Amino acid sequence: MIAQARSWAPDFQRRDYAALPSTNSEARRLYEAGENGGLWVVADQQVTGRGRQNRPWISGEGDLTATYLLTTRHPAFRNQDGQPRRSLAEAATLTFATSLAILELVRDVAPMAPLALKWPNDVLLDGCKLCGILLEAFGSSQQYGLAIGVGINLVTAPPADPQAAFAPTSLKSALGIELGRDEALTVLASHLDRRIDQWLGGGFAAIRGDWMSHAARLGEPIEARLPREIIRGVFKEVDASGALVLDTTAGTRQIAAADVFFPAPN
Repeated sequence: MIAQARSWAPDFQRRDYAALPSTNSEARRLYEAGENGGLWVVADQQVTGRGRQNRPWISGEGDLTATYLLTTRHPAFRNQDGQPRRSLAEAATLTFATSLAILELVRDVAPMAPLALKWPNDVLLDGCKLCGILLEAFGSSQQYGLAIGVGINLVTAPPADPQAAFAPTSLKSALGIELGRDEALTVLASHLDRRIDQWLGGGFAAIRGDWMSHAARLGEPIEARLPREIIRGVFKEVDASGALVLDTTAGTRQIAAADVFFPAPN
C-alpha cells in the first residue's frame, strides 16, 4: 500500500516505547513539556490502557496502540491572528474524523469489508467492534492539546465482555488479513492527516456527510443508554454539533453522550 501525501502536519514525528501506562497520558506529558504536536506516540504495550468512561482497553501483541498529539501551538492549527482555527468546544468532533480514517485504512486492504460507523466513535466490522478511540483535551480555550488515542485490533481481540454493546473482533480473525502495525500506522496517519485538514478548514460540517454515509443503523431503531435513562427511538441523524438525534414516541431527542445499543430484530 502507498500512503497518501500528508497535508496539515508535514513535519510528522513518531515516538516508540516498549511499554507505557497509557499512550494518551504520555501525549499529555509531552504537551505539558512543550511539544507542538503532529506527533504519534506508539507503545508495544499499555499497562493501564483505557477507553471511554475509564473502561479498560486491552491490546494484544501486534495490535496498534497509539495516540496522535495535536496542539494549537502548531502553526497550521492557528489563524493569522494567532487564534486556534477550531475552538476547544469543537474538538470532540475529531472522533468522527478518526473513525473515518480507520475505516479508510481497512478499506485500503479489504475494499469489500462489511464496515460501519457507530455513534460516536466505533468502527464495526461485520457487526463487531474493531477498534477503540479515546479523545482527550487539555489546556485552555486559547491554547490546548488533543490526544487522539486509537487501539486497533489488527491481530487479536480481547475477551468478550457480556456488558458491552458489541463483541470484539480483529482484522486477522474476521478477514484473514495480516497487516503489520507499522504499515497500519503509516497509512492511518496519512488518512487522519487528510481528515484533520478537512476539519481545520470547515469544522465538523466538512466531514459530517462522509460519516453519515457510513453510519450504522441510520433510519432504524436504536437504544441510547444514559446513566439515569434509556432512550429508544429511530436514529434520525447526527446534528451539526455531533449529537445523536433520535425520533422517539415523545418527540425528537438530541443526545450529547451515551452508550448506544442495537436492539435485536423482531
